[in-house]
Amino acid sequence: MIVSDKFAELRQHAEAILKKKNATSELNKQDVDFFEILHELDTYRIELELQNDELQQANHELETVQKMLQVEMSSYSQYYESSLEGYITVDNMWSVVKLNMTFCWLLAHNKNDILDHKISDFIYGPDQDIFYFYQQAINDHPLQKHACELRLFTKSVDTIWVRLTFQPGINQQQNQTHITITDISSLRLVQDDLGLVATVFNESNEAIMVTNSDLKVIKVNKTFFDITGYSTQEIIGQHLRILQSDKHDASFYQKMWEQLEQHQQWHGEVFNKHKNGDVYSQWLSITVIKDTKEENIFYIGRYHTLRENIEKLAQHEWSLESTVVNDPDMIGTCPQLQILLANIDKIAVVAAPVMITGESGTGKELAARAIHDRSSYSSGPFVAVNCGAIASSLVQAELFGYEKGAFTDAKQRKIGYIESANGGTIFLDEVGDLPLEQQVNLLRFLQEKTIQRVGGTEHIEIDARVIAATHVDLERAVKEGRLREDLYYRLNVLQLRTPNLRERTADIEILANYFFNKFSEEKHPNVKGFSKECINAMKYFTWQGNVREMMNCIRRGMVMCDKKLISAADLGIEFTSTSFDGLSLREIKEQAEKQAIQEAIARAEQNIALASRHLGISRVMLYRLMNKYDLV
Repeated sequence: MIVSDKFAELRQHAEAILKKKNATSELNKQDVDFFEILHELDTYRIELELQNDELQQANHELETVQKMLQVEMSSYSQYYESSLEGYITVDNMWSVVKLNMTFCWLLAHNKNDILDHKISDFIYGPDQDIFYFYQQAINDHPLQKHACELRLFTKSVDTIWVRLTFQPGINQQQNQTHITITDISSLRLVQDDLGLVATVFNESNEAIMVTNSDLKVIKVNKTFFDITGYSTQEIIGQHLRILQSDKHDASFYQKMWEQLEQHQQWHGEVFNKHKNGDVYSQWLSITVIKDTKEENIFYIGRYHTLRENIEKLAQHEWSLESTVVNDPDMIGTCPQLQILLANIDKIAVVAAPVMITGESGTGKELAARAIHDRSSYSSGPFVAVNCGAIASSLVQAELFGYEKGAFTDAKQRKIGYIESANGGTIFLDEVGDLPLEQQVNLLRFLQEKTIQRVGGTEHIEIDARVIAATHVDLERAVKEGRLREDLYYRLNVLQLRTPNLRERTADIEILANYFFNKFSEEKHPNVKGFSKECINAMKYFTWQGNVREMMNCIRRGMVMCDKKLISAADLGIEFTSTSFDGLSLREIKEQAEKQAIQEAIARAEQNIALASRHLGISRVMLYRLMNKYDLV
């Protein structure tokens, strides 16, 4: 350093003079002053060097902090852009001045479509008043935090439910407000479903009771009071034995619990004790369910009073065997099935035509039968017709019947399907397969409620409920000219969709055990059930043929298996590695993920909110994955 070198030079010069003076003993006051000045300068030098070292250290620390700040800013920017929540900043005119990519994904817009636009431009019309209210609240109390829930428009003019959280800007002079946008569409759908389930639970004409694994009552519905006399306050927390009478001995209940443990369901007649002491007969259906972690077990009991319905029960031969075996697709506890049953209850009380859609094997005919059994036409016949299985030349004769001599082989009168359903229900399966030239006759019946047999002149009045079903897109059939538009609108008054088995994963094990017990006589004596690997494989298998395909695979597995537990290979559904040859684990996972997303979107008919619900992820996450796999 220059300063240090100069001081060293002065010191050497001073020391030389000092030696010379000492030798001659000629030190004077001037010499002493000179040495004091040198000492002070030396002190200043040391202080300057120390300050210089400190300055260098400070510069080094500043550079380190700047680098850390750059890393943090980069991380913050990445977090800001890719957060699961949308972020926007608006000015005092409520125009968007800053936003992240998540908000763009939520609305399916790019940033330029949103920047400088008022946030109110993207708010659903009926919710504008809500937003205006909170605008006023923020203007009146700018330093407070506010939040509200409303709907936003997406680019496709779809709407999504979001929660807006308003946070005042740090720099109040800029007069800006920061808004966090959380997608709650899935939550609202769940809330709607829970509301529907709660309504069905409370308004059901069956008395429903839920107990925990200790058989203590934890929930009952309104009808429970009508049948048992116990109010909610009186029954909650009580043991199930409060309803038991002395009509049953211990062996009756022991058999009941053994069957519940084996089949997860029990149906049968019980004699219960009313609050007033009377003993009366009821039909009880018990279903065992577990929570998502399979840690807690609950028993759901549905009571049907037999005092008023005994004749109807005898007429329909309701027993354990007939009830369970005839309704395989109606077995289960998943929300999709419960919603279907709730919709069936709503539709059954209205006599309008019903259109049932759904994949093959999902139980469209079972749903139609359930509507019939719950309707005012239940005392009449239920006639099912597979329109696709009738030759086009015979459709009119089969549906409407014919008179003797109407054609060469008409040796006697024949009553058609529609006339035979008089007073009941006619179920037209695969109605989209009817020949175009025969559709006008069906349309005339729907309009006039009369038919005319082939070769006859009499107009016969028919009072029958019409339920149609199809697995094809009827709107496309109309556009392509394969189905009359007026017939489509006549049939499609009330709609019902049967869920496919891929949407009912929670019911797979219940259905598997049911089919295993149903066809137990066909199995090898050593076979005791399904392996855990087999159950998991069934849950993840696509089941294009749905419950019907699953039932056939299980029957085949029960015959082919010679071990104690049935494997996925016995069912013929094990996954092979041929489709994954040469792929890494990451590539296999991405391939499966992409396929699952494509199937969910197709199943939801391009409804992103519904597709994200099927996949169990948020809408934002689904958009992000769609962008990753070029599915946007």
